[in-house]
Amino acid sequence: MSGALTVGEASHYRFSPVGVEIIGKPTISEHIEAIQQLQYYDKMMPLWIGDMINQGLERFGPVILQAVGDRFEHPQTPINRASIARRVTEKARVPGLPISYYEAVAVLHDTPKTQKDLLEKAAQKRDRQWLRAAVRKLVKKPPLPFIYKGTCDAIIAQGGEIILERLTENGTPLTGRVKVTIRATSQESPDG
Repeated sequence: MSGALTVGEASHYRFSPVGVEIIGKPTISEHIEAIQQLQYYDKMMPLWIGDMINQGLERFGPVILQAVGDRFEHPQTPINRASIARRVTEKARVPGLPISYYEAVAVLHDTPKTQKDLLEKAAQKRDRQWLRAAVRKLVKKPPLPFIYKGTCDAIIAQGGEIILERLTENGTPLTGRVKVTIRATSQESPDG
């Protein structure tokens, strides 16, 4: 790894794998701007890593997780980052928010507009607790009418009730029940 990173005016700073050295003569405003740029990178890096893992999985398969997994303190970290980046797409993201904000809205992965609206409000408020409470309210009260979109692993019909079951990412079943009443209105043949 070269350690090459451009922050601020490239001629002012030399980055190594273990530190930064000022080699030019930045003004105070250039130096503050460089620090702010690094703070932005620090917040966005977990999502960028998640994006890179997802794109690597598409291009190279699971070998990518094996190749980078041992570079993280916890083996679940790259999987978590990839999961959050997959469930909060670029269209729903608000620049400069820490990963914990994206983690909070990831559960709303079917509604990127809602994710973006909540992230924008949370960014204005600078309040992650508000965001988590807003997401909890939405998860507890799903919008009506409920329309199931997606695939499921099992459909079980029991006495007028259809049970949809799908395994979540961690392998636990997610079950939804729908009450169905079917009535025959006529017995016409399809051809007329």
